[in-house]
Amino acid sequence: MKNLLKIFSFFYIFLCISFDVNSQVSSRNGYWLPVHDTTKILLVYAEDTSISSDTGTTQWPLGELPINPDKYLSHEITNPATLGYISRYFYLASFGKYIVLGDYMDTIVSVSSSNNDNVVINFINNLPGSDIFTKNGLSLHSDDFDQWEHSPTVRSALATDYFIKTAIIKNCISCRSIPTRSLVKDSIN
Repeated sequence: MKNLLKIFSFFYIFLCISFDVNSQVSSRNGYWLPVHDTTKILLVYAEDTSISSDTGTTQWPLGELPINPDKYLSHEITNPATLGYISRYFYLASFGKYIVLGDYMDTIVSVSSSNNDNVVINFINNLPGSDIFTKNGLSLHSDDFDQWEHSPTVRSALATDYFIKTAIIKNCISCRSIPTRSLVKDSIN
């Protein structure tokens, strides 16, 4: 499991680096990510309940959050050395000018592998009250999510508006770390 998580982390970072390198080589990709901004991400952990033989792992016990759910994103910048993987990568790559902050919901969402995105979106939309509370006590309202489209335009991608840019579902299929697609506001409404 540790090796699978390391491979996934390496692949994800490699994917981010590839995207970043390509955008530096050619300015035609420059509108996807601004050179300095703050992007906020909501991380939702989901587990697949359609596999009856699933018993979980030591890294991700069945029915619970992973043992280190805050290792990917940091909710604030205090010390660059202690940032989550993704937050630290963008902080160091941009010399502190592009900040990726994030937090996670402290509730695991149970999904079936055939409809995991829709179940998570419905779960978030049907939370009691109008606010979503993250693990670090941040209160999020549906209006906090940015109005990005599936193909962001120059205008929407470059806008510094302090809204959450995306929600990521980290899925546990047989408690293996396999990501699903990231979601934008249009999918959440």
